[in-house]
Amino acid sequence: MVMEGPPDRLDEGDISCYIEHKFNIEGDKMVQVLKEDVRQRIYDAAVEEFYEKDYQTATIRTIAKRAAVPLGLVYSYFKNKADLFAAIVKPVMTAIDNIMRLEESKTEKEPEDLFEHLKNQTNSIIGLIDSYQTLIILIDKSKDTPYQSFKDDLIRRVQIHIKNEFRKRAINQYDDLLFHIWASSFIEGVCEIIRHYKDQKWAEQMIELLVQHYCFGISAFLQ
Repeated sequence: MVMEGPPDRLDEGDISCYIEHKFNIEGDKMVQVLKEDVRQRIYDAAVEEFYEKDYQTATIRTIAKRAAVPLGLVYSYFKNKADLFAAIVKPVMTAIDNIMRLEESKTEKEPEDLFEHLKNQTNSIIGLIDSYQTLIILIDKSKDTPYQSFKDDLIRRVQIHIKNEFRKRAINQYDDLLFHIWASSFIEGVCEIIRHYKDQKWAEQMIELLVQHYCFGISAFLQ
């Protein structure tokens, strides 16, 4: 079989022939290129599947069909559905965690007002918006995975920051539930911006308005 380039649809026989052909002509480098191409096709198909459905209802069989590869080939790259899901969401989850940690460390060293802190954190997260499908998968589609508590963890971290601000600046003390309600409503607002994302400029403007509205309301309790 003579093949000039990667076929649009791969079955196991085509893959073997294509790899052998490229190996004989161009060596290991081209074999690796093909492997990466197949892996990316599986990855992209999985993003679409998890985004349209969720972790529970998505299937490896449908992902393989979307990627136009044999079902068995998916398992050559990913152990199972959980491994494939982790490959998609874990990098963005780690990136957001790093952003949160960086901003939290800044406020410990050089305290900034609540408005600036939340705006900086949220804009940094929105900076990942080119992966908006992955963010939605992580936030809304991760039930029954180790990542299902991600949104709750964000709420908890914002809640802690608000509570600390009140300890430093407020005259009156308030029930922790109030801090939780504020944090929960703020994070849900951010999630809505991600769900309805239009472009980067629009997202930044929406974040600015959300943070202003949010902090204006809270500021009344700090006087």
